[in-house]
Amino acid sequence: MSLTGKWHPGLAGPFVLYRFGIQPAIVHLEHYRSGVFLVDEADVTAYESAADMIRQEAMSPDESAKRIAEILNALEASS
Repeated sequence: MSLTGKWHPGLAGPFVLYRFGIQPAIVHLEHYRSGVFLVDEADVTAYESAADMIRQEAMSPDESAKRIAEILNALEASS
């Protein structure tokens, strides 16, 4: 689960969504021994929706920095 406890598509595995201005977007997936580019419009649209959902769940830059500092402080305190 995510920090908020909600499922989101980022938990299903990593992907990279490439956008190239006037060219169609593509998606790159990597697995254990291979990678693949998805170019089919329906596939790309699904990953664009997934990216939007992930952005909604993501911490803000300030929240991220605060969380990193908390983790570092906890690690330093336990050493």
